[in-house]
Amino acid sequence: MALEIDLEEEGRFAKRIKRRNESIYIKVFNEHYKYLTAVAFNYVLDMDVADDIVQETFIYLFQNIEKISGVDNLKGYLRVSVRNRSMSYLRQLDIEDTHKILYQREM
Repeated sequence: MALEIDLEEEGRFAKRIKRRNESIYIKVFNEHYKYLTAVAFNYVLDMDVADDIVQETFIYLFQNIEKISGVDNLKGYLRVSVRNRSMSYLRQLDIEDTHKILYQREM
């Protein structure tokens, strides 16, 4: 069962996350995980990769929270972060595919 978090409460969560409150980390992860995985899946079309992208996003958030200032809309911030990581993944795939094609042509 997902928790319903309004924007005001989400702003308080963002502040508590910045104070490294572990119980809030878990609550925020549980609240947004399913939604963010769906966002990532819409880009990468692979559930395992989408899951990895969301986990990497949360790891980055929790390890670098002091670098993130002025975030009032945590869900929006996480959505954009997941989108950007998904796009980076797709760009990397494109580069790898291009290298494979060039390598095959050389043979």
